[in-house]
Amino acid sequence: SRLIKHAVDQDNREELVEVADDIDHSVSHLSGLLDNLLNWAMQQQGHFPNVPEKLSLNQLITETKNVFNTMAESKQIALSVS
Repeated sequence: SRLIKHAVDQDNREELVEVADDIDHSVSHLSGLLDNLLNWAMQQQGHFPNVPEKLSLNQLITETKNVFNTMAESKQIALSVS
């Protein structure tokens, strides 16, 4: 919300669009995390079958970096994935 206020104060439409995109991506990511948590809770109660799946750690790390990138940039912190 601080980034949005700052962009509005600076009349910076580009930054607003970037923050909106980051928020949209974060919401999608959070929704996936909540789904996984719900599935885990149901599995712990024995109501949901365990279905292991392969995932790309590189992709997961890159997506996580992208979620926090705008916030880091606003604090003049550079994030990188190697």
